[in-house]
Amino acid sequence: MKNKCNTIIIKGMIVQGIILILVMLVIITIPGDAKGHKDPFIMNISPNSKNVGDTEFTMTITGANFVPDSKVTLDGIDKIDRTSIYVDSGHIQVIILEKDLKIAGKFDITVVNPGNKESNEKKFIVKNKVPTISSISPSSKIVGDEKFITTIIGTNFISKSEVKLDDKKIISSFIDSEHMTATVRKKDLKTAGIHSIAVFNPPPGGGLSNSQTFSVVISDSIPPVITRLGDEYVSVDVGGTYNDAGATALDNIDGDITGRIIVTGLPIDTRFEGAYIVRYNVKDNAGNSAEEVIRIVSVVKSPPPPVSELSTSILTITGLIGLFGIVRLNKKRS
Repeated sequence: MKNKCNTIIIKGMIVQGIILILVMLVIITIPGDAKGHKDPFIMNISPNSKNVGDTEFTMTITGANFVPDSKVTLDGIDKIDRTSIYVDSGHIQVIILEKDLKIAGKFDITVVNPGNKESNEKKFIVKNKVPTISSISPSSKIVGDEKFITTIIGTNFISKSEVKLDDKKIISSFIDSEHMTATVRKKDLKTAGIHSIAVFNPPPGGGLSNSQTFSVVISDSIPPVITRLGDEYVSVDVGGTYNDAGATALDNIDGDITGRIIVTGLPIDTRFEGAYIVRYNVKDNAGNSAEEVIRIVSVVKSPPPPVSELSTSILTITGLIGLFGIVRLNKKRS
């Protein structure tokens, strides 16, 4: 019985010793300093991603051990302190500036307490947008043509955007967020067919745009199209100045051929009343003529002033004549 009691006592002492060791380990591992500051801890950040080009916003950080003097850092190319808003020990906010959202990438968000006590890191992702294409020019070529450069118009292009012809990367140049150029090689023009051109933005985010059709044809039988700028019917006062708004021309093979437009009917002689016709014509390299586009310019006399203005003028003149007559009458009497 005595041995059994001793065994129980010994076991109890061992348990107490283990508990003491565990308590000491907890005390050692609980971060803190002379002022009782503990290491902050981040559970999550919201939002945890934005797109390139987005505007300034406020991020909420949820965690533990935050203090009024806590600072939030955005760890990108360098570590820059951001304006922090202390909410409570479990929440802190930070303003992410528009300039932080200019380049895609993954950035570390950390909270730092006094004494350089730094939290764990949470990733904040700035994503590229998915590009879109609205048009390409030229949109077709003839079998056997030489290599050429096509212009791509769309949105969300970046310096790292790639142009793909039938899912294969081709040589391209970034101009701005809405314009790119790409070189289509001669070997891609050996046989007739329909191809697709798309733009790809790399991750994070990004993705493949919609595609535009590019055709390689045996011969060019499609005429260019002229687009008139401004109204079809315009008027100008006799003796006035007429400035024509002009027109643009696009061809499926030759692209933008605005510079080839032949304009007749200008200048307009505004000394004489009448209707004048301005004509726009153009041909592509294959000799296809665009449908003629015209503008009718009417030279007209200035309209008479409104009745109300005439009435006011007549009353004014009548009043002056009457006043002048009274003055003369008074002079005779005197």
